[in-house]
Amino acid sequence: MLEANTSRQDEFNIKKQVVNTLAFSISTTAPNPLLTMKSKKPAWNKGRRVGSRTPLLPNQIRAIQSKLARKSDWRDLSLFMIAIDTYLRGCDLVSLTVADVTFTNGTIRDQFIVTQKKTRRRKPRTIWQRLFSGETVERTTGKAVRVALSSQTRYVLEQWLAQSGKQRGDFLFTRTKGPAGQKPHITTDTFRKLVKQWVSAIGLDPADYSGHSLRSSRIDPLLEACGNDNRVGQLVLGHSDTRSIDHYRKQKEVREALELSVSINFFHSIKTLKSLQKGRRK
Repeated sequence: MLEANTSRQDEFNIKKQVVNTLAFSISTTAPNPLLTMKSKKPAWNKGRRVGSRTPLLPNQIRAIQSKLARKSDWRDLSLFMIAIDTYLRGCDLVSLTVADVTFTNGTIRDQFIVTQKKTRRRKPRTIWQRLFSGETVERTTGKAVRVALSSQTRYVLEQWLAQSGKQRGDFLFTRTKGPAGQKPHITTDTFRKLVKQWVSAIGLDPADYSGHSLRSSRIDPLLEACGNDNRVGQLVLGHSDTRSIDHYRKQKEVREALELSVSINFFHSIKTLKSLQKGRRK
């Protein structure tokens, strides 16, 4: 019995010594680059232009509207005009359904309510909710905002619904390719690319415009019409704080300051420069 206990103790000591030796060798040797190397994920804004996008002016909006109307592109024209009227973000705009914008009899609504996806908050679940659902967080309902459609937009939307034959459960703006059943809605990336195509068609630089350009196009005229009341801008945009409207006002002030700066003339006129250039050639 004593010999068995001794052999077990010797075996345990040998194993302990081997483990200590391995641990010492691992700690003293150089780290394995394959183990310590971390995968570098590229930044989301790499190669992209970030910052505020330029809003469209009324004459530019009419130019895009004319281009799409001449082609009878009712889907894109509806998407464009609804984006201008409703101030909706791209994620909320592309997920609209026919039931959102129509009554049960098929008449187009002049106003409707949209639940904003960006305003949804996440709160931790209780321990009992975690046990039964397996999820640690849950999403709460986003903030609802009421939007309105102009008479021109309602007319264009009627043409699009009549042409597409969509039912109440269908998405309003669907992809051209998809399954035989209900087609998925277009993505926000597709919406952004469409905006760039529209502005390119009227000779604007697509790098200066994106989906948010349509959301902010009506803000400056709206604030001027209401006497720069931030509360009005807050209501139509669905923001939780009136101070967020100061961002749009600041962008307008920057544009006006730059226009004023350029208008101050320090140089010869183009006509004078051309005459000087001709005199040099002689």
